[in-house]
Amino acid sequence: EAVLRHPEPFQEQLREAENLIRIADQKWGSPEAAESLQTLIKNYPDFNRAGCAMLYAAQTSEGVVRAKYLQDCIEKHNDCMYGDGVQVGAYARFLLIYDARSQGDTKKADDLATEIKTQYPDAIDHSGNLLVEKLKP
Repeated sequence: EAVLRHPEPFQEQLREAENLIRIADQKWGSPEAAESLQTLIKNYPDFNRAGCAMLYAAQTSEGVVRAKYLQDCIEKHNDCMYGDGVQVGAYARFLLIYDARSQGDTKKADDLATEIKTQYPDAIDHSGNLLVEKLKP
């Protein structure tokens, strides 16, 4: 059997990216976590974990910054996945629904809910619950 091996520099980058996300997990909401997420997004923008990092950053941000992160999750990291099966783009849409509703933008919220229902019917949250089930009033 042939075994696909990545070159050592790639393995080193992968370890570094995983370490950066681990710091954010362990120190959620702290300045150190925010710095770790920004480093991951900047240094490894094409890694799956960059999408996860951007979603983490969005969840710890507010207002325009949060909206930008969530939109970037959709546009740049839509197909990134967490180890627990959460898809970054679908979950970013889910979070944007609640932000839109809180700002009175029911059309945007409804459009995003339709996207989740039609394009991501099997998408889950971090507890394994279907997002489409959580959209119900």
